[in-house]
Amino acid sequence: GVPPGPAEYLRYYVRTRLTATMNAFVLRPSEFTRLTNNVVCDKLGGFFSRACTILATQGVDTAPDPPESLRGLGEFIDRTETLVSEARTTAAVDTVQSYFDHAHGLISEGELYDDPDAADRRVLTAAVANGLALLAPVMPGRVATYNVFESWSPDRIPARVPPGTPLDHDTGRWEKID
Repeated sequence: GVPPGPAEYLRYYVRTRLTATMNAFVLRPSEFTRLTNNVVCDKLGGFFSRACTILATQGVDTAPDPPESLRGLGEFIDRTETLVSEARTTAAVDTVQSYFDHAHGLISEGELYDDPDAADRRVLTAAVANGLALLAPVMPGRVATYNVFESWSPDRIPARVPPGTPLDHDTGRWEKID
């Protein structure tokens, strides 16, 4: 059979192109490759790689208590829930991509990268968990492979990882396509 990576990349691509009627759908190989490499691997996979590296470097081996605030990420989670309930798939995927843009920004613009304190580590851990939960309906195989939380399944949004859940920092890479 087809490995889960390419099949899930295609599923993600289709979800970004869904319209009210599927009569307008056209598979464009170059666009599929660009979206997979630039958005799925670089943006989404890149966030998980950066976040997990920071958590490992900071010695976060178990999930901490949830943060008091998600620093703006909550609005993307709420909006995605609403869009999914309204069957607005393309808009939901766009919102998920915006979640990852904001999550990357939290790392780049804040002290999450250089000198995260306990509150920063809680936010980063929650950002990873919610990112996994947001992607699970579209890319369940990828999420299962790159889930850093042992014995936890991202089956609801917002995600709640029990404090003390062990983390496995070896998440691998999101493979690009040619």
